[in-house]
Amino acid sequence: MRVRVTLLFILFAAGWLWLDARAQSGGPIVSGAHRFEKVADGIYYATASGTMTVGANSPIIITDTEAIVIDSEITPAAARALVADLKAITDKPVKYVIDSHYHYDHAFGNQVFGPDVQVIGHENTRKRLLGNTMEQYTYLTSVEPVPARVAALRERSQKETDPQQKVLLERQIANSLAYLEQVKEIRVTPPTVTLDRKMTLFRGGREIQLLYFGRGHTDTDVVVYLPKERIVCTGDLMESVISYMGDAYADEWPATLDRLMTLDFDTVMPGHGVVFKGKAHIEAFQRYLRDLLKQATDLKKAGVAADAAAPRIDMRAFATDFPQLRAAGVDVAAVRRIYALADRHEPAH
Repeated sequence: MRVRVTLLFILFAAGWLWLDARAQSGGPIVSGAHRFEKVADGIYYATASGTMTVGANSPIIITDTEAIVIDSEITPAAARALVADLKAITDKPVKYVIDSHYHYDHAFGNQVFGPDVQVIGHENTRKRLLGNTMEQYTYLTSVEPVPARVAALRERSQKETDPQQKVLLERQIANSLAYLEQVKEIRVTPPTVTLDRKMTLFRGGREIQLLYFGRGHTDTDVVVYLPKERIVCTGDLMESVISYMGDAYADEWPATLDRLMTLDFDTVMPGHGVVFKGKAHIEAFQRYLRDLLKQATDLKKAGVAADAAAPRIDMRAFATDFPQLRAAGVDVAAVRRIYALADRHEPAH
């Protein structure tokens, strides 16, 4: 769920088969806390400029009469910044917000949008956001480590002799401290309009399909499909980097991606990472998921506890497609989740 800006440069240098769409966009428009990369006419990809913590990347769809935001970002402050920064690319008001799923970094800006804006999400997104999401591991891991991270950054900053690096470290410290203040304002706000399998918006000459293909990253993953433009916005169901798996259904995820790939699209705008082309990267992630599931399951059968299994799982065979895989070991939250779901499926003794 977290993306390092440096990854973007790694992707350029390596020249992967899945392409960063910015090569065709003429460069991003920077406005406040966001960069807007033009992907097609009236279609933009909003990412962090580095001045504040915004969480997810947000696809923006502009019609004749309004702007449609996919994912309201990590806090009300980030959502307000997004609304303000949008003025750099459109004077049209935001009338729809689509939650790709329920995770905090995609939906905790919902409260900023008033009654004149429809917030749309899956039925399960509404159910989960009516629950105790701020008390759950996935959210708490975004907040609880921040003080220790700030202390580590301060120590690095004090020792740093390169002025440019020192400025970057100080900015990270400021952003982290601001985030701790910004989360105090959050009132978890569920969608006001929900779908089960499919909803279609016809807005200003655009056909915008909202589709649910099944469980994967969560049980709430909605993709937004623009058939005329041959673009799909996938949230965290499919990222250009490795998706967080602490709430995932790893055994069902590859089949859900099979259903996604029945759509006719050329361009993927993911919830994190970079815009990419084609379906080969999705197929690579399916292989990653199957191998991770097999390794974790084998270790579980061998009696290895989840926390001990996580550092032993080696996914470096997939480093060509996911260059952040530089060492053995995976997120312990992913392995705990795989173990927990396996325990539910096993018969009682």
